Amino acid sequence: MSENEVLGIFVTIVAILLPLSFAVLAWKHTLSGKKGKGNSG
Repeated sequence: MSENEVLGIFVTIVAILLPLSFAVLAWKHTLSGKKGKGNSG
């Protein structure tokens, strides 16, 4: 595999994982917000 292919795969993985991680963080935040007193702001 050439460097371009490796770079393309890496960029694709990051492009998928980045929004996914943000979604998980937001989901955990809403989950903890519902469980807690909801004093996030």
